[in-house]
Amino acid sequence: MYFTRGLLDDLKILLGDTTPNLIELPVIPAPAPTESDVGNDRDTACFRYEAVSGGWQLEGLTEDGTNRPELILPTIYQDQPVLSMAENLFENSTTLRRVTIQPNLSVLPDGLFRGCTNLTALVLTGGPTDDLVGNGLTDGADFRIFVPTESLDGFVLGYRWQKYSSLFSPIA
Repeated sequence: MYFTRGLLDDLKILLGDTTPNLIELPVIPAPAPTESDVGNDRDTACFRYEAVSGGWQLEGLTEDGTNRPELILPTIYQDQPVLSMAENLFENSTTLRRVTIQPNLSVLPDGLFRGCTNLTALVLTGGPTDDLVGNGLTDGADFRIFVPTESLDGFVLGYRWQKYSSLFSPIA
C-alpha cells in the first residue's frame, strides 16, 4: 500500500497532476520481536514512552538522553516491544552524533533528525526491506547512513532508498 501510494505520487508529479492523492494509508502494526530481534537495550532509560496498541512508541528523550552523543534505540521496554517512534523524537538534539536503529523500528519518519546539527552517523542494523522511509529523512541534518555490508546493495538500489544512495557506507 505504501509503495502504491508513493508510485502514484511520483506518476502524478511526472504528469503535472496537482490533485490530491486520496489513498488512505493504514497503520502498519509491527510484529512482536522474536528472540533474534531482541537487541541492545542499553539506552532504554534515555527515552520517554507512550503506550500504543501492542507495545510502546518512543515519544522523546529524557534529560539523560538529550546529553548523550550516541543512542541505540531500544527493542523492548517493560517487557513489551518498542514499535514506533514519534516524528520529532530527535528534533534539535544538538549533542547527538550517532544513532543506531534496530530492526524492530521499521518506519523512519520524515524530519526525524531535524535540527540535529552534529549528527554524523545513522546506523541501521536491519535490511532495506525492513524499513519504510520517505523523502525527508535527512531534512535538517547532514549525516552518513551505515548499513550491514550484506545489505548495502539492497539499500543503494532500493526504490525508497535511492534518494539517499550517496550517503550509504558499510558498517565497519
